[in-house]
Amino acid sequence: MRNSEWSGQCHVHGMEIVLQATQGQRWVQREMCEEWNPEYTVAKQKHPPKVHAWGCFAMSGVGRLHLFDENLDSALMRTILRDNLIQSAKKLFDNFGREQWYFQQDNDPKHKSNIVQTFIFQSGVTCLDWPPYSPDLNPIEIYGLTSNDEWINTNHGTYLK
Repeated sequence: MRNSEWSGQCHVHGMEIVLQATQGQRWVQREMCEEWNPEYTVAKQKHPPKVHAWGCFAMSGVGRLHLFDENLDSALMRTILRDNLIQSAKKLFDNFGREQWYFQQDNDPKHKSNIVQTFIFQSGVTCLDWPPYSPDLNPIEIYGLTSNDEWINTNHGTYLK
């Protein structure tokens, strides 16, 4: 795609960040036959704390970021779009209201729900049709910022490795 074709598009992405340092295997040094001794075991949380993030970007920059810890459903998706999408588009597109811009999101069932689609239609937002299972077209996937990335937790914050 040419730059002119990307310039009027607003892309969104959501991701989940687990706040606990590790859920994987941990090695401990212990005496033989002491594997069940509580002194040498590590408690593992079944559902570690996490935060979800919704954000959008365009060729001109990044829009608003919405952080939440609830489970995402179609009602929450509509609320996030209501509180962030138009404000982000006004920031990202100099000609907002005078020139056409397009909204792109994947085919997640929450995005395609009636409540979200009705909000988008009533807001006058034009959505791009997006083929299912097409990460090769998604700018987020192209640039590699996905929830499968390895994060480094430090005392000073969480960083992408």
